[in-house]
Amino acid sequence: MSSNCVAWDRSMVAKACAILAVMYLFSFFHIFHALSFSSDDNRIEQQSFNKIVTEGSFNGTHSDINDATDCLPISIGILAYQGVKTLENTLSSYQTSGLFDIVCESLILFQEVGKPDRKAWARDVVSRFQCLHPIYESTNTGQRSAFVRLAAEASQPHILILEEDFMVSDMALPQLELKNAIWLLDTGILDAIRMRHRKDGGSPNYSYESWKHRTLPNTHLISHVMWDDAAEEHIPEIKVCSTLPVKTWCTSSANGHYTNNPIVYRTAFARSLFNRVPVASNFEPWLTKFWSKQNYTTGYADGIFKHNRLDRTKGIITTSRNTPVEGKGSSTTNEFSHSSSSSRNVIMAAAINYGLEEFQNFIVPLRKVYGGDIILFVEPNLQDKIQHLCNFYSVKTMQLRSKSRIGPKADRYVGYAQICSQGYEWCFATDFRDVFFQADPFSSVLNGYELILAEEFAGQTIGGCKYNSEWIRSCWGDMFLKEIAYNSPICSGTIMGSPKGFVSLRDRMLEEMSRTSKITGCTARDQGHLNYLYFANRLGVKTLLQPRGKGIVNTVGYIPRGSISNYLNSDGLVLDDNGSISAVIHQYDRFPELKNLVARLAISS
Repeated sequence: MSSNCVAWDRSMVAKACAILAVMYLFSFFHIFHALSFSSDDNRIEQQSFNKIVTEGSFNGTHSDINDATDCLPISIGILAYQGVKTLENTLSSYQTSGLFDIVCESLILFQEVGKPDRKAWARDVVSRFQCLHPIYESTNTGQRSAFVRLAAEASQPHILILEEDFMVSDMALPQLELKNAIWLLDTGILDAIRMRHRKDGGSPNYSYESWKHRTLPNTHLISHVMWDDAAEEHIPEIKVCSTLPVKTWCTSSANGHYTNNPIVYRTAFARSLFNRVPVASNFEPWLTKFWSKQNYTTGYADGIFKHNRLDRTKGIITTSRNTPVEGKGSSTTNEFSHSSSSSRNVIMAAAINYGLEEFQNFIVPLRKVYGGDIILFVEPNLQDKIQHLCNFYSVKTMQLRSKSRIGPKADRYVGYAQICSQGYEWCFATDFRDVFFQADPFSSVLNGYELILAEEFAGQTIGGCKYNSEWIRSCWGDMFLKEIAYNSPICSGTIMGSPKGFVSLRDRMLEEMSRTSKITGCTARDQGHLNYLYFANRLGVKTLLQPRGKGIVNTVGYIPRGSISNYLNSDGLVLDDNGSISAVIHQYDRFPELKNLVARLAISS
């Protein structure tokens, strides 16, 4: 087999020789294992492997993949959207590791490449990695459409979908892992096998953070193998389903949660699975819930891939340049600069009954990075010194009028929708007292959504928080709480949206608040209502939920108090998980380090 995506060097030749040696032992030991293996409570019989090795086939349908010169019957499907450096690093790792030569087909789906400069960038990528078969989407079609499209286009009987920020780990043996996966899938032992490297999987690792804080739900028990080499001895739900060529653990889908992280499936299984997701649903949360109720079997060996997000820039090639340039994306510098945000964007907040210091902490850092409209709801007869500050920084103030009959918590959603509908493209509604800005929040808005919401720290679940769990239980019952308990809370204090999104949010929030106001004992604030509407799929518009550290807002409140320094750079600025500067920081007032940072940023130039 030949490929245009490989450039061999001495290190690769050495690695290839090592792989071939291991694969030789792989065949020998599986024959020996099939003859001598005695099953116990932690192992599944592998008697069929002797036939597979000696006949050189998988269920009699695949070619003899014991020959290292043949490709494995796998289609990899790569999702590419934003991250010029990230994608380049990822594809280079596939090339140098030999992954492109190991699999029979390599697809890449480019999102939102309708404009000429974006299309030119995508074509440049394909021209440099010529084994890639490109799929071009003019818009950001979302996760569901992308996964469905890649599965539909795959020509091989197995599929591995890879988001652009999963590179090959230096510790991985891809060919060995993929051969193991094919055998376990084709013999019916597994329905899915995970491919994120269990020892070098990159960060963040939300399961590990949850386990450290004793909040890891039963749906995520398979994650124990990432830090416990003998997980089968400590977690009854985990078994060992294979020992050669690599130890492979397995568990039911009730304890091995669904994830968009790298997983190998049979292609027919993947097509059926992805198409089950309703078009208007949030892809990963819907599948997570569905998966946990099925009778699937999930496996985990050593894995191959490491999460490594370097940037979120959108690649473009202009007509006057031959190299990709950074478009909208995350900040890559520690210096603040005045933003050239479009006047079609607006930042909104309810700043009622706060003092001058709170206004300075909010406005001054914001104006260092953002030049668009700011509108604050304030009380009547605002102090002169506060009004002077607002005037100096071109911040508009207005009163929040009561229109909902429910109270201020509902009134602000009426006000947000009213402002946003006045000709703006994007609107950012935020809490006031405990929020500050390090970058323009509109610089990395993902198109294709009407609302963008922010999760809190992954180590905290709804079920594990006495406040969030009580809000849900008291208004929507124990059954609904049980269904969503393993999710991280969605914060109602920071919401990005379009005019359509904020109108729908207003209508759905007011309707639900009115209904629950009649329920005796219901204690939910607006955050409880927002979580209910999202997880019940009742927001009425296409909504994106961004994990903490991966989106516009970094909600830091639940980060363990002693570890906040792990999330800061040398200048004390808060970082996203990929090392870029977070645009918006929420709940900072719980950390002395961040209060000192805000005091420094709030000094006017």
